[in-house]
Amino acid sequence: MIADPALLDAIPDSLIVCNHQGEILWCNGQVRNLLGYRPEELIGHKVEILLPASLREIHQSHRVDYAKEPTLRPMGNAQELFALAKGGRQVPVDIELAPLSWHGERCVAAVIRCRLTKLAQEAEQQTLLRENEERLRRSQAIAKIGTWDWNILEDTVTWSAEIYNIFGLPQNYKIEGIQAIYEMVLPEDEAHFRHYISSATREQTAFAFEHRARRIDGSLCYVRQNGEAFYNAQGEMVRMLGTTQDISKEHERRRQLQLSQTIFENANDGILATDADLNIISANPVIEKLCACTQEQLIGKSILSLVPQYAEVDLSREVRRVVNEEGAWRGESELFIKNAPDIPVMVSVATIQSSDGREDGYIVTVTDISKLKLNEAQLDFLAHYDQLTRLPNRTSLLRELAKRTAQTFTDSSSLYLLYIDLDGFKQINDSQGHSAGDELLYEVAEQLRHCVPDDAFVSRLGGDEFAVVCDFSKDQDAELLARKIIHCLRLHKEFAEISVSISASVGITCCPRDGLEPLELIKKADQAMYEAKANGKDGFEHYSDNVGHMLRRRLQMTSDLSKALKGKELFLDVQPKLNLRDSRAFSVEALARWRHSKLGLIPPDEFIALAEETGQILDLGRQVLTKAMEFIVDWRAAHTSSLSVAVNLSAKQLHDKNLLSDIALIVSHYEVDPSWIEFEITESVVMDNVESSLRLFNALKKMGFRIAIDDFGTGYSSLSYLNKLPIDILKIDRSFIAQLPDNQDDLAIVSAIISMAKSLNIEVVAEGVETEGQYQLLGELGCEQLQGYYFAKPGSLQDYIQKPWSFWQD
Repeated sequence: MIADPALLDAIPDSLIVCNHQGEILWCNGQVRNLLGYRPEELIGHKVEILLPASLREIHQSHRVDYAKEPTLRPMGNAQELFALAKGGRQVPVDIELAPLSWHGERCVAAVIRCRLTKLAQEAEQQTLLRENEERLRRSQAIAKIGTWDWNILEDTVTWSAEIYNIFGLPQNYKIEGIQAIYEMVLPEDEAHFRHYISSATREQTAFAFEHRARRIDGSLCYVRQNGEAFYNAQGEMVRMLGTTQDISKEHERRRQLQLSQTIFENANDGILATDADLNIISANPVIEKLCACTQEQLIGKSILSLVPQYAEVDLSREVRRVVNEEGAWRGESELFIKNAPDIPVMVSVATIQSSDGREDGYIVTVTDISKLKLNEAQLDFLAHYDQLTRLPNRTSLLRELAKRTAQTFTDSSSLYLLYIDLDGFKQINDSQGHSAGDELLYEVAEQLRHCVPDDAFVSRLGGDEFAVVCDFSKDQDAELLARKIIHCLRLHKEFAEISVSISASVGITCCPRDGLEPLELIKKADQAMYEAKANGKDGFEHYSDNVGHMLRRRLQMTSDLSKALKGKELFLDVQPKLNLRDSRAFSVEALARWRHSKLGLIPPDEFIALAEETGQILDLGRQVLTKAMEFIVDWRAAHTSSLSVAVNLSAKQLHDKNLLSDIALIVSHYEVDPSWIEFEITESVVMDNVESSLRLFNALKKMGFRIAIDDFGTGYSSLSYLNKLPIDILKIDRSFIAQLPDNQDDLAIVSAIISMAKSLNIEVVAEGVETEGQYQLLGELGCEQLQGYYFAKPGSLQDYIQKPWSFWQD
């Protein structure tokens, strides 16, 4: 071999060239890395300077022998060799010798490799092996999967660390053969376990199955076993290898998924799943039934194809806007069914979010509210129309008047209200019976429909009272209509061969001349009607009054009320409410009273309405609540039985921004439990602004108070708002109770209200109960809470605290 210094210098091992006399002729740069010598420090020296003293003599003899027969071979005949590094450090090495021609001279090349490099490689392999084992252990822990090895001939079982973890066992737990595995299996599943293992043995196949297991702490887990048997040359099973995986979370996810699927398929509501573009990807059987098509026909369609075309754009825009802002949307729509009427539905939309927060799609719940809408329409009809005559009722009249009085009047246009009462009707009704009276009322309604102008509004107020609203330019036109009505209502009928006759008296009011408020116009028209009766009946009268006198009285009463609020003229009475289940008072209503220093008791309707108009109702409300709290404290001190107090809130109070803070301060000052207090708000006030009422009610409920809707049935009754409002109690207006049990219309309304309230889990109180018949009927209808003079009249707070029994009527 002819030496090329450039090539020899490039090899990664240390290399020394010396002649057969042992003189070092050349060495590469790697020698310095291994032994610390620079080439110039070695060249010219004997090679023995690189060997420990103990090896130098024997090395000289080996060098002489090698010169006689130079070949490529290792030095040292497998004995351990050491090289002497600069500074005296001994380095374990392997040396390989090779003959070499160096500038024409026969020489020897010694390739020196550090044995530590080999050891390092072995150590690195061991480290790599340990890292792989740790990686495997961690992977098993993450996947909750462990391995086992069953030596069948010796009946020994080896587990990986994760199996110990799965079963909650310490790592030094002693395993007694295959029985150790059987002991972990739930007894109910052990037979299946053995069956799979014996089947795998018999059929020489791999097996996989799931079973329940009991951890060492007694808790239950679910595991999946996979295994395979191995056989010797004689076909005998000698070994079985397998894995055990904890699938408890997977099992729970499957269970939850199955539960969700069961709910999805058996829900009473229709459920749809869509992608982010509102295309249907799944639908449950209810949707299929509602839409009269199969799931296959629905999948891929846009959900917007299920609503009428006119609603598509608005619904899409509204749903996406609200869902993006609030995460969910709920509202009413209609379900488009081909060749069939649209179905009213309540739709709820919620987002499906991916793990990174993106919207993957939507869950849409569809509820058929056809029956609810039908019930709502029926209840709306009961609340706003007279069942007998099919005419609008008093509630509808008030709404119509409110709408018409809100318009701008000119010199050539006024609104007239004609209040009609039948003369002699009561005698006919009493003598001939209610069926005869109903027949007569129906005919009166028909006559009125035909004798008034097309734009007139005709209504029945109740009993034998009717009203007509018309626009006229002058009083003479209203008088002409009044004469026409009087003429048409001069009716003659025969019942059981008895001839009867009726006539009509009419009172007329004009807006804006006689007032702008609907109730004021009705009241004044009623007064004018009684004037017509007093003047001989079968005629009409206009309302007239001394306006100056009324104004002066109003101003004086406003001033006096202001003084009363600062003095001691205002006080509270209470009226108990009876619970039919135990015939005990469970609550009292706080009633504001004013004993004027000169005029005596002022009717509540008069001064409360005045306070509402002038804004004094806010001070009055605070005084009422304060006195009610004092009453509760005094009652609790004198009695062990519980008793709640109902306090009325007016429209102006509901709009007072300080209402909630005033209530909180007053109630907390007296340390009264909020659950002992009910706040009553009339239905008409609530319906003026449902959203505002909803916010206030939610706040009051959060504070712990109970909410009651007063005078229920006189306003815009709607199931939709009752579902939204967090109310506890409905108080049926006394106008529906007054003519029970005889009035069938009122009976139908009261029965409907009670049934509706029960379905919504709302308590019902009947106001104005004054007769035994009303008491018995309301009990039969399921109304368990009553209030009225039949049981107890209002009385003073102190009297009720000292002797509550004195309030009850004999």
